[in-house]
Amino acid sequence: MNFWKFLIPVLGAILSWIILSNESPDFTSILGMVIIAFSLVALNYANRKQNAKID
Repeated sequence: MNFWKFLIPVLGAILSWIILSNESPDFTSILGMVIIAFSLVALNYANRKQNAKID
């Protein structure tokens, strides 16, 4: 599974905060986005490191 697909809900929430005036971020949403972003960075770093060992 392509782990970048996890960014779709994050980008959807950010766009809704920008476009819809009555939407505002809360702590839980922001914390969830930070956790998702950190995990994607960690997975990407681990994959690059593993691919470097193979080559």
